[in-house]
Amino acid sequence: MRKAAVTDTDVHWYRELPGKDMERVLTHDIRNITRRSPGFTGRFQPSRDTSNNSFILTITNVQPSDTAVYYCKVWGDISGNGTRLNITNPLADPVLLQYPNVSKVPEGVTVELQCAMYNASVNDTDVHWHHQRPGYNSEWALSQFVNGTITKSRGFHDRFQLSKNVSSNSYILTIVNVTLKDTAVYNCSVWSYIYGAGTQLNVTDANAPVLIQSPSLERVTEGHTAQLQCTMGNVAVTDTDVHWYRELPGKDMEQVLTHDIRNITRRSPGFTGRFQPSRDTSNNSFILTITNVQPSDTAVYYCKVWGDISGNGTRLNITNPLADPVLLQYPNVTKVPEGVTVELQCAMYNASVNDTDVHWHHQRPGYNSEWALSQFVNGTITKSRGFHDRFQLSRNVSSNSYILTIVNVTLKDTAVYNCSVWSYIYGAGTQLNVTDANAPVLIQSPSLERVTEGHTAQLQCTMGNVAVTDTDVHWYRELPGKDMEQVLTHDIRNISRRNPGFTGRFQPSRDTSNNSFILTITNVQPSDTAVYYCKVWGDISGNGTRLNVPILKFSYFLVAGLEADPVLIQHPEIVKVPEGGTVEFRCDLRYQNESDTVKKFDVHWFNQTTGNVILSYETNNNIIWVQQHHNLEPSRDVANNSYILTIRDVQFRDSTVYICGIWGRIYGNGSRLNVTSANAPVLIQSPSLERVTEGHTAQLQCTMRKAAVTDTDVHWYRELPGKDMERVLTHDIRNITRRSPGFTGRFQPSRDTSNNSFILTITNVQPSDTAAYYCKVWGDISGNGTRLNITSPLADPVLLQYPNLSKVPEGETVELQCAMYNASVNDTDVHWHHQRPGYNSEWAFSQFVNGTITKSRGFHDRFQLSRNVSSNSYILTIVNVTLNDTAVYNCSVWSYIYGAGTQLNVTDANAPVLIQSLSLERVTEGHTAQLQCTMGNAAVTDTDVHWYRELPGKDMEWVLTHDKRNITRRSPGFTERFQSSRDTSINSFILTITNVQPSDTAAYYCKVWGDISGNGTRLNVPVRKYTLLLDKNIWRR
Repeated sequence: MRKAAVTDTDVHWYRELPGKDMERVLTHDIRNITRRSPGFTGRFQPSRDTSNNSFILTITNVQPSDTAVYYCKVWGDISGNGTRLNITNPLADPVLLQYPNVSKVPEGVTVELQCAMYNASVNDTDVHWHHQRPGYNSEWALSQFVNGTITKSRGFHDRFQLSKNVSSNSYILTIVNVTLKDTAVYNCSVWSYIYGAGTQLNVTDANAPVLIQSPSLERVTEGHTAQLQCTMGNVAVTDTDVHWYRELPGKDMEQVLTHDIRNITRRSPGFTGRFQPSRDTSNNSFILTITNVQPSDTAVYYCKVWGDISGNGTRLNITNPLADPVLLQYPNVTKVPEGVTVELQCAMYNASVNDTDVHWHHQRPGYNSEWALSQFVNGTITKSRGFHDRFQLSRNVSSNSYILTIVNVTLKDTAVYNCSVWSYIYGAGTQLNVTDANAPVLIQSPSLERVTEGHTAQLQCTMGNVAVTDTDVHWYRELPGKDMEQVLTHDIRNISRRNPGFTGRFQPSRDTSNNSFILTITNVQPSDTAVYYCKVWGDISGNGTRLNVPILKFSYFLVAGLEADPVLIQHPEIVKVPEGGTVEFRCDLRYQNESDTVKKFDVHWFNQTTGNVILSYETNNNIIWVQQHHNLEPSRDVANNSYILTIRDVQFRDSTVYICGIWGRIYGNGSRLNVTSANAPVLIQSPSLERVTEGHTAQLQCTMRKAAVTDTDVHWYRELPGKDMERVLTHDIRNITRRSPGFTGRFQPSRDTSNNSFILTITNVQPSDTAAYYCKVWGDISGNGTRLNITSPLADPVLLQYPNLSKVPEGETVELQCAMYNASVNDTDVHWHHQRPGYNSEWAFSQFVNGTITKSRGFHDRFQLSRNVSSNSYILTIVNVTLNDTAVYNCSVWSYIYGAGTQLNVTDANAPVLIQSLSLERVTEGHTAQLQCTMGNAAVTDTDVHWYRELPGKDMEWVLTHDKRNITRRSPGFTERFQSSRDTSINSFILTITNVQPSDTAAYYCKVWGDISGNGTRLNVPVRKYTLLLDKNIWRR
């Protein structure tokens, strides 16, 4: 801390878990007293370091769950910039992260390249630095060993300095007084096989222009006008030509137009007058105006000057003019005590918060919705009466959200708050419940209570903050699939008022010893099965207790005083078999006296449907048939002390619950047999997990076999987490839909006869739609279920593919990686697509979460899919690559999330390789330049060579061809100043340019075999400057 002593102020530590709101960890006051938030143990220790005036937060025995951004705060809202704490696997290999990825600096400055290491200490590991200059292979440059020794390759002098930063666990490469020759990719490495991704260092002329494009993302509605701005430093926009380029998704960069210093515009083919360049001298900017924008204009646009000096790019997104803004509010419900500060967020899609007025409305309980506050694009804020400074409006541009902050909330702030734009677009609202800081807290336990029919149940509700003798209590129950209903009220005078239908079996009481309300239900019945809630003060509710009362089909008499009756345990509980199959039910005998075995007691098997005995199996193995069944066979398994009932050649009529019993009063729990027709339909739901972003549309598919979807009704059910299954709708064979209460037209059923499937479409999905959905036919034939997860629109997965470009010879093995963020590769299916040159993108293969892999025709065992859990990546490995494998490969998840793609170029293993050196050649005007192009894998005498040049801001043009007969053909405009030759001693092609002129400044490329090109040599011919000597006498005149 600066400008104040750490001993003079309290400090508050906060943390922000990925995808969650900030939460307080602890407060460490000036008396050194620590107050921790619930859930934070003594592992979190605060302290002060007065030697450097710092607050310290020490976390011992760190866990993966501690991964978060941690912030220190003082004086209420003065916050540090945050420290991201990452907890790594102790068994993982080191990971090297280099930054910056690209560094562009002028000559003469000092640059620092950082290589941060995870999973190992820089003090314990040697580091090696490599560099790769343009057109050359990567070479070792410097090493720093753990003993402090530093070794350097030839040419790396004192300007190159190595060091370690122990606090950030990083290796540092410092280059002092950089020169143009330092331009290269610098990689750090440890353990001989662990490499960083590299830092691209580009050293530019100190006086070169600098181009800055803003904003980085521009959204424009179709048919409107877009203006892209490119601001230039160091040079006036009136003194240089500008070239505009664009990069369409998945394609190479293409030139749009050139706007020269004479204001003459040259457009590339296909670009019409909709693309207009201009200059704004007031802020020294180039402007590209695109009128009547179309979806095909979606791309990244770059401005360029001086050939290769480029802006950072502006991504232009064209949105559908019919796509109204969508407002998503969160949290849906927030419950807070009086006196805290609450933040309500309203995220907008399809429009920018900077371009749209927002209005907030509120609806208090029992009142209509009313306008509360508005914030206009010019910054003006207006408020309704009663909304004072406690209500603050703001915008968060990074998340494109409107924020309503309410400070020091009061009970009167309890309401539903809605945001709206365009006068008719509304968010779903946030329910804010403000509770008395001293309000009661109700805790019900246990959460599940099982009681046998005829017995007594006691449900307990413990209250904190208030005595049970000082408030009325209200008991409610929620039957499966029905609304909540009140059972009774027990007031502070101990008077009970029961609702109609509830008899004296329901008795309330208070237990002052543990400050609890008690609901006693005597002689419980299966109809009492429900969730029971206690409530006080109107809407303060307990968490609920689920009471389960199983159905008993048989009556028996309890023998008074018998304390240790046998217990019969049946398994399996449910079995589903096709007609003609065989099933075995077991009935295990558990008894206190180990000498009492299944051999000592007769067993009786019952049919629950009829309530009658089917057969009795006596100790002498005699079978007494009450109902003759040819396919039933009783037996005993003495070793496991079990009774067994085997049913062979099962038929539909055998479907029931089979119960074993002994002594005429001891019964098993029953085993249910479901017999299906051998030709019964089979329902397959895929995928098993479907993730959809909030506000989007979900489609759940249920494919049926052995019956046509047009010949049967379908029933859709859903199972919310922790709740019973409920019916959503029925779609009958007449295409009539009957929805259950609470399910609106957002839930739409249909049939797809092309693949014999039932479809459930859910539009504008909400977090409350998260559930497992099941299709059913013929009553109880069910699909396997699809779990629908609704994700935050701010947390879609992000796929990063690397390398961006891979060029390999035939016969090699190549690995393409697709790293995913915001989701786990173990929980998500992945699909790979490929696009060969000149063809559309096509699906290639898929890997599902259950391990299944499917491939398109033509993709054989050479293509292998895998997952790397440690890096959370999908891997596509291609073995023994061929020329036909040349394509762009894209990974995708969730059907609409795509990686940017990897361009794989496979070259002939014996193809020539061309290396041009130097990459930059400076020659004075009037002198001679010699450009060299060395060839590998072929002799220069066996092939023609073609020389090309690329003038700044123009397309590549052919200069000349020098064939293997030594005949030279020049392009029009190129004179004999351009001479081609061969140097067989070094197997090189030579281009000699005599009497060079400034107009010769360009990048020159050699090519053979049509498209095999060298890396290029940039020839710079500076303009010769002249000095005028004036006669001083003339000057005086």
